[in-house]
Parts: sequence; C-alpha cells; structure tokens
Amino acid sequence: MKKKQFFMTALAAIALASCSNDEVVTLKQGDSIGFRTSMNRTTSRAAETTIGNLGTFYATAIGNSAAYFSDLAVTYTNKSWVPAGTYYWPDYDLAFYAYAPKTSATGDDYTLTPSIGANEQTIAYKPATTASAQKDLVVAYNTVAAPGANEVDGRNSVSLNFKHALSQIEVQATNASSTYQVDVIGVKVANVAESGTFTYDSEVTTASHRFEQGVWTGLGSATTYTVAKTDAQEVITLGSTAESIMFTTTDVNNNWMLIPQSTNQWVKDTQTTGSYIAVLCRISRIVSASSTEQIYPDSRVDADLVTTVNGVEYAYSAVPVSISWLPGYKYTYTLNFFADGGGAGVIDPDDDDNGGDAIIGGGTISYTVTVDEEWIPASGSADME
Repeated sequence: MKKKQFFMTALAAIALASCSNDEVVTLKQGDSIGFRTSMNRTTSRAAETTIGNLGTFYATAIGNSAAYFSDLAVTYTNKSWVPAGTYYWPDYDLAFYAYAPKTSATGDDYTLTPSIGANEQTIAYKPATTASAQKDLVVAYNTVAAPGANEVDGRNSVSLNFKHALSQIEVQATNASSTYQVDVIGVKVANVAESGTFTYDSEVTTASHRFEQGVWTGLGSATTYTVAKTDAQEVITLGSTAESIMFTTTDVNNNWMLIPQSTNQWVKDTQTTGSYIAVLCRISRIVSASSTEQIYPDSRVDADLVTTVNGVEYAYSAVPVSISWLPGYKYTYTLNFFADGGGAGVIDPDDDDNGGDAIIGGGTISYTVTVDEEWIPASGSADME
C-alpha cells in the first residue's frame, strides 16, 4: 500500500502519531474541520448542561473503519468552538461522535469511559451516588460525506445538536388529610440500575431526534439513590399543594440524573428486587391546633431503620413503582398521601419482618407521573400499594 500524505499542523500530527502509516489518505488543504453546536431547551436544574455552560465537549471522528481523531477536546473560546488540534478533511466520509462532560476522577463522583470501535463509539457511565454531584450527560452525532468525483469540497463546520442521554427524576408530594400530618426529611428511589453503556444510534441527533430505550445496554446492579435535608434546611410539612421533596438549595437542584431503564415494581413476597420510591417521614395524628401524636414510625419498624433528628423519629413510607425511563425525559412523581380515601403507603421493604405492610389501615398512596414539556411531553398515572 502507498504511504499516506498528511497536511496538518504540528499539533495535529502529534495527535495522529499513533495512526497507521500504511493507509492512503488525501487531505484537503485550506479549510480545517470546525464545529457548530446547538441544544434543545432544558429545565432549571443547576447541573443541567446547556450551550451556555457546556464549555468543552469531546469529539471523535470515525471513517474508513478507523478513528481519524479520538476524544478531541473542543472548547468555547472567543465566541467560537476551538478544537485542541487542527485536522483537515480526508477524502472519505466521517461520522462524528461528541459528548460532555469529561470523565471525573475519584470519590463520590460519576465515572465515564468512552470506547472507540471500528465504526462506532460507546460510553460506559455511572452516575454519582449523591444527587448534587450527578452530571447531565449530553451527546451528539452527525455525519459528513466526502464530495463526489466531480464536486468541489465545501466541507467546513460540523453541526452538532446535543441531546440529553440520561433521565431526570423529581419527587413531589401532597397530603390531603386534615386528620394526619406528614413531615418529610428525605426521599429515595430503590432498586434501580447504577450504571449502563450508551451506544449512539444510527440517526443524526437533530432537534427532533429522540433516543429509544435500546441505546442503553449492559445495565449494572441495582442500587438506591437518596436525598435528605441538610442541617440548615427545614422539615417539609406536606400540604394540599404538591411541592418538591428533593431538598433543593439555591445552588443545586437535587433532582436525580439516572440511567434510562425499565424495571418491575416491588411486590411483597413475590418481586422483592423490584423498584420503589420511599419518603423518609413522620406521620402524626392531629390532636389540636398545637398538638400532634406520632403514629409512624411505630413498633413494627426495625430500630436500625428509624432516623432520629432533633429528638424526632422518622422512617420510610414506600410506594412500589414500575419504571420506564427514556433518555431525555424528566419524570416527576407526585405522591398523594391520603388522597381519595387512600392511605400513607407501606413500611420500607428493607424491613425484614414487616416490610410491605400498610402503615395505616389498608389504604394506598396514589401517585401520578408527568414529564416536563421542555423535555418531551408525556404523562401517565397509577394507584399503587
């Protein structure tokens, strides 16, 4: 085979030093490869990635069944996107894969590992354990064809429209009872996959493109994600109007950014590995305008599952939920304590003896699931134990 000839800057030459020298490639002199970016509107989560805070993304170009460049940093500088190296157009088609943010190092942070194949890129991803540390993974894909034999090569900037690859989860709650008071200090979602591998599908990520469930595979083992109030935050006493129980601060919105997935709900004695949402709460009977009597947690709850804050006891009230999260959707679960003759949920399934038993009578907590219209419109509802 003939030796290939490169026309590129010294920096690009260094970046490609690991490439084979046996392949015939003709590179267009003059216009180097540049980038233009866009992204759909997002909601107000502080950790969400937007064009305004994207800062740097990382791009891989694949053509002729090999990477032309890999994991190239592209940074917004002086109102333009500047690649870390200069690359000129080859005489073959290129597929561009991009993502942000970059993998992080250690501790309670997320892990992200891109893998470059002969004709595709995949991203192994594991969200941080703590909601406030979870990152909004965004991805983009586009292709640029080489000009035909009689065409002038007019290739220049690559258009990349970034899409959200994770699911955003928020929990809200209400209390319809005038007999019982519900005080909340935390919430968790249990038995959901802790990691997965994202594979770009074969369609360009235009503004209207929607990822399907199948882009996430190799889901990891089940885990639990928890949000709890800080010492500086007040206990939330639920009222008739739905409010977030994610204990957001002015700096960080604690909505979870999790792996898109489908699960079965937890069912006592039959589906013990299923998913559920649970509220860390104290439920009291209202005795008078200034007096209440605690009725939950009670003696049925294992002592190690009771949380005491400022001398007040709290325990989880659970709502089994089946999950079907798609990439790019924001799901809001609204739990309705004592609504329409319902009850206060069930004892945390983590309780070996009484997990799944109704907390008060046989009533259920109803809940609804909605999706923020700034992501993808959809809705659904159900009544669960």
